[in-house]
Parts: sequence; structure tokens; C-alpha cells
Amino acid sequence: MNKFDCIKQSCQCLTKHSFWRLLQRQSIAILLLAIALASPLRSAANSENIHVRIDVSASKDGVLLQQGFLHGFSVVNYQAESLNMALLQPLQPSFWRIGLSNNFKQNYRLAKTLNPTVKITLVLSDLLAAHYGGYGKLRPWRNWARYEQDVRTIVQSLHSKGYHIDYWDIWSEPDVKGFWSGNCDQAMEMLKRTHDVIRAEIPDAKITGPSISAFESKGMCKQPFLAQWIGYAALHKLKLDALSWHEFGQPQDISPHVAIIRKHFQERPELGMPEIHINEYSGPAGHAVPGLAVHWLHALENASVDWSSRACWDKQCESGLNGLFRADNQTPNPVYWVYRAYAEIASSRLGTQTNSGQVAAIAGLNKARKQLTVLIGTDPLMQKNESPINIQVKNYPYSTKKVNVVLKKISAESLPSVLSTHRIKSGSVSFQIDHIVPGDAFWIEMTESPSH
Repeated sequence: MNKFDCIKQSCQCLTKHSFWRLLQRQSIAILLLAIALASPLRSAANSENIHVRIDVSASKDGVLLQQGFLHGFSVVNYQAESLNMALLQPLQPSFWRIGLSNNFKQNYRLAKTLNPTVKITLVLSDLLAAHYGGYGKLRPWRNWARYEQDVRTIVQSLHSKGYHIDYWDIWSEPDVKGFWSGNCDQAMEMLKRTHDVIRAEIPDAKITGPSISAFESKGMCKQPFLAQWIGYAALHKLKLDALSWHEFGQPQDISPHVAIIRKHFQERPELGMPEIHINEYSGPAGHAVPGLAVHWLHALENASVDWSSRACWDKQCESGLNGLFRADNQTPNPVYWVYRAYAEIASSRLGTQTNSGQVAAIAGLNKARKQLTVLIGTDPLMQKNESPINIQVKNYPYSTKKVNVVLKKISAESLPSVLSTHRIKSGSVSFQIDHIVPGDAFWIEMTESPSH
């Protein structure tokens, strides 16, 4: 059974306020906001012009780049000729969550080759499932002692061989029957026992969980699984380094979900403040659409999550790096160019505003290069808008005369194409993007024009 078959997305609302009670009387306003933002974005009217405003004076340094991937390459050996290293290298991943197969060591090596400072999460249950012959045969409650010894063996082996695991992910989607066939109490006990074994072997280890399939998912529990785990961990005084769940719905769901969790822990400082890991995001619908990929990255940045990894579906989990490449691991899909462009945006973020939820914009300033870059994505469900997207950059700092603007379109139907290269007066720079197709993304580079 593959990942797509196993996932059962949960879109249900929080019923009977059970989740709210478990999260210690969270603000009703946040709940209402979460439900409201979970509804589809309204399409902009055809007659309405869309504006994107970028203010260079409203800058913020040191934004955590949300460049993270899942698993890697399971059907190839780690060899330069097997992969398109020339296109992989510029991605510079910040995070890599590895599991699914026996090829952990190869994908670990690949991740460190692409970026020596990349953070690694190991999906421990995937390695255990490979050892047992599949998740269906992985039933820890039948022999807790054997299960704990198997966990101990994996932890000791990897640790002794020098693999630096930044986060140990206990179990992949224990709320989904394809990955967990026990009951809720057994799931809680499994999480605790695994936590305790890891802590005993590596006292300063960082542990993340429960990595459920959706924020509101109950799985086999009567209450939402995430709330059940938070309460259980508090009762047993377990240290939660990070809380993790998957977001397969809509990008705008992320911020209210994160706000709920952070508010809970702010109100209970004795529990500490765990990191937030969205360690799989982007559902199968629209997974290959460039514009939607920009919306996901924008939402993850706005929520200031501490870890994010793009999801994979079907064969994407074995080759193609989460859909960025075709199955040959050589040919890039259009969505690759979104992540390539995103890697090139400096971490010095600029203030961006749009008058439409159908458009997301990420802007950065590379002071060393004197270059301003903008990544814009349109929602694939927006109505086709015959009006252009109007771009305005305020307080452009590098020239009082002219600015070079290079605009590239990233379309789901083709590779990036240069739409325009021209010079315009600086100070307050204004231009427009014509011929908008829903789901397209745009990459803009602005540099000071050489004087003549």
C-alpha cells in the first residue's frame, strides 16, 4: 500500500469543543479564525486589478528558509551520474526528513552533500517497518520488550556510526490505519516508550511527533490525536522538543493551526515551547502547480514554522524528489524552478502586501549583489483575470536612475520563459505582469542598471 492509498485527509471541524477543552480553554476567536480560513479562497472578480506592493524599508533579516524535502531517492544508488547534481545543488535544502526505505544512509549522504548544514529528521518507524516487513506487521503492543530493543538497536547503530540525527521522528502518521493498527491507548504508550528509549541512549536527543496526517485528525482516538498526545505527554512529564503534523489541505490553514498550539504553550510555560514541524505539506491536488507551491512557501514563512518538508505522492517518494523531477531523476518539472528560485532569495525579507488572497509574494534583498528578487504565485482556482498584476516597489535603494528588471514565468505547461527585460526609472519602481493564467508563478530579478 503506497502513501497515497494510506492517507485519509481529514477536513472535519473540531466537534463538541473537545480539542479546545484539551488545549486548556483556547480563545474561541482563534478557533473561529481557523475554521474561517479553512474555507476556499474567494476568487477575485475579473474586473479587479491585482496589486502587489513591496516596501524595501520594511525589511526583516534572518528569515528561516522553508526549503525542506522528504525521503529522497529510493530506487537509485547515490552516484553523481544517477542524479542531476547540477540542478540539485542549487536547491540548498535546510531540512531533510528521511525514511520510507532502507536507503537512509544514501539519502543522508546526498542531503549533506547538497548542504553540509542541512538538518536531518529520521522517520524511525519507517526503518522499523522495513525491518519487520511492512507497517502491517509492526505491532509493538504484542511484545513491548522486543520493540524497545529494536528501537534501541537502530539508535545505537546510527549513533555509533557517526550519523548526526537532528530530530528523531517516532512514527509516521499513527492516526492512519495503514500505519497504525492498534488503538489510541496503545499509540500513546508506543510514543512514550519510544521517547524513553531514545532519551536513555542519547540524553540530548531531540524528538518530534506525532507526525499525524492532519491537524484535526482523531485517528482511533475519541479526541483529536494531537491534543491527546499533548495531554498525555504533560501527564507523564515528557519533554516535547517539537510537535509535528501534516498539512494537505490549503496553505492558509497553517497560520491558525500554529497559533492554536503556540497559544496553548504560552499559557502553560512550565511545559516549555516546542518547535513546530510541518514535516509534510502540499496534498496531491495541485502538487505540481508552480503558483500553489509559492502559496505554500509563503504560508510556512508567515507562520514562522521551525521545520517544513514538501510531501511526496506515489512514485514521487522513490524518485523525482517530491515531484520536482520526472521519474528519470534528471529532467526538471516546472515546479522545480519555484524551489530553485526560492533558494536564491536572500533571507533578508521585504514587506509585501497584496489586495487579493489569490496571489502570494515573497521578496528578498541581496545586499552584497545589490539585487532585489521577488517570487509571485497565483492560485490555480482563481478566476482567469484579464487585468494585469501591478507590481510596485517602494524605496528601491540602489539607483537614482535606472533599474534592470528581468521577469520570468514559471508555468505548469512549460519551463521558465523570459517575459520582459527592460529598464525603468527607480525610486518607486512600477511595472505589470500581463496574460495571467491561474497557477502560474513569476520570478523577478531587479538589479541596478549600469550607467552609460
